[in-house]
Amino acid sequence: MLIQINGKLMPQSEAKISILSTAFLYGQGVFETLRTYGNKQIFQPKLHLKRLAASAKTLQIKLPPLKTIEQNLQTLVQKSPHNLQRLKIIAIPEHIIITTIELTEDPKL
Repeated sequence: MLIQINGKLMPQSEAKISILSTAFLYGQGVFETLRTYGNKQIFQPKLHLKRLAASAKTLQIKLPPLKTIEQNLQTLVQKSPHNLQRLKIIAIPEHIIITTIELTEDPKL
């Protein structure tokens, strides 16, 4: 798993969020899950980011520009060794967290 917090790539062992974060104290946060196809193409990133922004606005969570988040997504996807990936964006008042993990598909489906 690759993790990026506020645009900084880090190993999972170094990824830490304070237990005093409002995300933990009050359950405040929004998330979006995306995926990649083929040669690391993110499926409809603008649509997902637009939805993330609308949800964040409802909870009064300030986001960096969506273009910045999209660039961070692209960077993380390219650093991953996997073509098929599941991406998770978690927006909490203090941080924007993006994770990626290999997406495995059941060939029987």
